[in-house]
Formats: sequence, structure tokens, C-alpha cells
Amino acid sequence: DNITALLGHNGAGKTTTMSILAGFLPPSGGKVVVRGKSIFDNMDEFRSNLGLCPQHDLLFSFLTVREHLIFFGMLKGLSMSQSEQDGAVLMSKLSIFSKRNEQITKLSGGMKRKLCLAIALMGSPQILILDEPTAGMDLESRHQVWDMLLASRGHRTTIISTHFMEEADVLGDRIAIMAHGLVSCYGTSMFL
Repeated sequence: DNITALLGHNGAGKTTTMSILAGFLPPSGGKVVVRGKSIFDNMDEFRSNLGLCPQHDLLFSFLTVREHLIFFGMLKGLSMSQSEQDGAVLMSKLSIFSKRNEQITKLSGGMKRKLCLAIALMGSPQILILDEPTAGMDLESRHQVWDMLLASRGHRTTIISTHFMEEADVLGDRIAIMAHGLVSCYGTSMFL
């Protein structure tokens, strides 16, 4: 279990690749296999172990930060009390606990990204797919997210897309450089 970074400019194919890996789009060739099983043949099992932070925030304007975490935690099969507990821990780790009773419309872009990351982490998924999770965050927040992801290295498989070389270098055990929808180079940062 490690962190793979997809690195590429805007339009390189990172988001499309992430959508295929998450099972939202069918691959135009080949197949997506997780632990020896095609995700498209075992979608329920795959998604029950998946945490997803899409490129664009999928949040409800009428819910608070806390309500989002409870809602998505329960969608992932957690009890309400477990969702409350997990949500409180994640809000603290991501420095959004003070915003727990705020509606989404009152949050900055960086705070919304932190909430989307917290949603992805609810239930401690075995697979984490993060599409530009630190977009819109200040440097301090980005480093906070990096530290959190690095602390969970070895406990889950994480795939993160970014257009920041520094982020790919810090986080990625392996880096896949994408261009025109294809992986043009893959290896450790030392190899690249």
C-alpha cells in the first residue's frame, strides 16, 4: 500500500484517468483490476472500500460541515455516532473543526477542499482516489494535508493527481507523468 502520484498539466488526462479508476467511466481499452478483481464486475465491493475526493467539490449548500460528514459516513455504512466520532477526528486533523456548524456557502475554497478530503477519508477506506485535493489551498494547508496523507502511507493505497511537481515528489512513492491521456513515464522521483 503506497501513494502513486499522477502528474501532468491541465488537459493531460488525469481527471479522466481518475474517473476510470473510480468506476465512473469505462476504459477505452484494458481493464481496471483491484486485488485481482475487475472493478466493473465487483463494483459494490470496490466502492465499499473506496474514498473519493473528486476534482470539483460535490457538496450540498444547505448542509453544515458536520452534517456532510455524518451524511457521507452513514452512506459508507457507519452508524450515526461513529460518523460523528470519525468526523470530529478528521475535522480536527484538517483544522476545520471550528467550522463544523457552518454551511458550505460560508466556507473558502480551501476549506471546501478540506471537507471533501475528510469525506473521502470517512470510514478509513482501503483505497483513496484524490483528484487535485490541495487545489485552492494555501501552502500551510497543503503541507497539513501532505503530512496527513504521509502518516497513512502503508495503511491504504492512495492515488493522487496534481500539477505540482513538489507535491508529486513529496507524496508519491511512484510518479506517473501523463500527457495526451497516456502515461509517458512512471517511476520513483529519483528515477524520473
